[in-house]
Amino acid sequence: MNQNVDDLRSLVSGCFGDMDLTFATHSLDVQRAKDLLIQCLERDIPLRTYLSFFEDYLTDTGASKEHIRQQLDRVKNLSSYFTKN
Repeated sequence: MNQNVDDLRSLVSGCFGDMDLTFATHSLDVQRAKDLLIQCLERDIPLRTYLSFFEDYLTDTGASKEHIRQQLDRVKNLSSYFTKN
């Protein structure tokens, strides 16, 4: 499972804006977030592990604790995975 987890973890950065580190605000970010969620569901990745991918990524970028909390709320919000039209 470690290889699967590492492969999935490497996809997390594509779910965020390059400059603002905001989760799934651009249509491409939304699509990548959906793809990652589906892959995790197909591989039976636990929610706790899924969320840790995002927390670890944001921590590694130097994001503040408040920004990390806000983005994890967005990751957990199902509406984030739908394209905003």
